[in-house]
This record gives sequence, C-alpha cells and structure tokens, in this order.
Amino acid sequence: METQKNPASCPATLPPDDPFAQALQADHELKPEERDALLKARQQTQSGCAADAAAGAVAGAEKAAKTVSAKAYALYLEGAAEFWRSDYDKATATFSSLADAQPVWVRETAIYMIGRSLINRAQVGAFDEYGSFKKDWHADPKTVSGAEAALDKYLQQYPKGVYAQSARGLKRRGYWLAGDIARLQEEYGALLLLSPEQRNVGDIGLVQEIDNKITTLPDTFGAPRDGAQGDELFKSTQNPLLLAMLDLQAMRTPEKVRGNSESEGSHDDLIPISRLQQQKPYFAAQMPLYEYLLAAHAFYIENKPAEV
Repeated sequence: METQKNPASCPATLPPDDPFAQALQADHELKPEERDALLKARQQTQSGCAADAAAGAVAGAEKAAKTVSAKAYALYLEGAAEFWRSDYDKATATFSSLADAQPVWVRETAIYMIGRSLINRAQVGAFDEYGSFKKDWHADPKTVSGAEAALDKYLQQYPKGVYAQSARGLKRRGYWLAGDIARLQEEYGALLLLSPEQRNVGDIGLVQEIDNKITTLPDTFGAPRDGAQGDELFKSTQNPLLLAMLDLQAMRTPEKVRGNSESEGSHDDLIPISRLQQQKPYFAAQMPLYEYLLAAHAFYIENKPAEV
C-alpha cells in the first residue's frame, strides 16, 4: 500500500517496515544487483526526493531488471510514481498490467491499487481549497462503478488480505461519492457491531464519519439536512442502530440563543411518537433499543415520567 511521505528530506535508508523492501528481501528469485537497484528506486520514490531523481532511479531499476520478478517490481514502482503524480489513469493502467504478476506481493498490492487509483480519480475536482465539496459537483458514475468492481475483485481474491479493511473503507468512500446513502447505511450498520480492531477505525472516527457522510449533505458544506431532507433520510433508513441515532438526534430541543427567550424553540418541532411507532418493525432484533427510544421520548418530549 502506498503511503505519502514528508517531502522535507531524503532519508538514507527505508524504514524497516516498508512492505516493498520486505517483499524484495523475501523474494529469492531476485538477483542481488536487481534487489539493490529496486531498493534504491524505492527509497527515491517514497522519500519525497526530487521528481527527476525518482524518475532516474526507477529507470535504473528497470534497466537492471533481468528476471521476471524484478521487472514486475520495477513496473510497480512506475505505477506508484504515477499515482503520487496524480496521474490516476496511467496508474490504473500500470497496476492493471500487474494483476497477474508473478511476485505474490506485487500481484496483491497492484490489484488493491487499481481500486484505490480509481477512487482517487473519481474525486478529482470534488473539493475546494478548504476541503469541502464544491457545490453542484457530482462523481462520474462509471469511474465509481469501476472502482467498486476493482475493490470487490480484491476482496474476493483476498478476503483476509493485507489491504482488506482499507478496501472496504474505500468502498464506503465510493458509496458516498456516488450519493448511494442506502448502501452506505448498510455498511455503517454492520461496522457498528464490530470492534475497532475488526473494522480498522476507532469508535470516535466511525462516529465522525457517519456524522459527516449521513447526517450532513456533501453539497451543503456540512450544514444539517433541512426538514424535507431529514424526512427522506428517515424513510430510507432501516438499520436499527442508525435509526436510533437519527431518532435521538431528532429529540433534541433547539438551543436557546443567549439573551433571546423567544428563540428556544418548541417541542412541536420534534419527532412525533407516531414516527417511532411506525419504525417498530425495523427494531425486531433490537427491541430493548426500541423500548429505550420510547422511554427517552416519553421523558424528554412528552414529559411523562410515569411511562418512563
């Protein structure tokens, strides 16, 4: 997996946990001179050195490569360089040519990088200088669909692969870019039942991701959904955990603006009990959670402590 480095300086050696270097050391098909050239090229392309130095090192590795394995590693470095230059079309083509590569590490990583390159390609032009979605921007459906297919291929071939959790995360990003809220909700519902180690994202990180990608819209610069959009979200949500989140959010009373008692809001604007009653079938496997929501509504909205 490619990870961007700090371009401030070029370290003398690669980190001991660099996966490319580890793969080279474990590959007995390589000749010593091939391994040395590939390690040098990896160092130049990963450390943020000057682009011409990186290109020269990769060219040197390709020239030194005589065996089938060495040529595959050298071509992988070319694809990685294209990826970090944001030339995602070329990177996708290069990694695709390695989908049947002889070295095990190159083959698996290249298949993963096809999906990652396409996801990056799908979001080109999506964000402004502050990292917010540009208004009226829409992802190219064909590119998103291609990314999903590539990531599915990786997960089918490597269900417990090194990049399996990352691939699932990239699929979620694809759903979000495509505005496929239903599939995004399905994925979040499954993730909420897993431990942080199993899902490769911590509790806080997952909560923030759900908040950013479900409860706000990508084209409203982080603003909450309006009434009509909120109603549509309720209608489309069937996962009990996400429904509970939306219900509890809808039970919040508007904050009182300091010095203006008339701005406190009214309970009439909050979620009615009829909506909770309509949701009951979705909580068939989570009935205690549903009963908690009824108790919370009775306490916070209806002011009926006896029912609680």
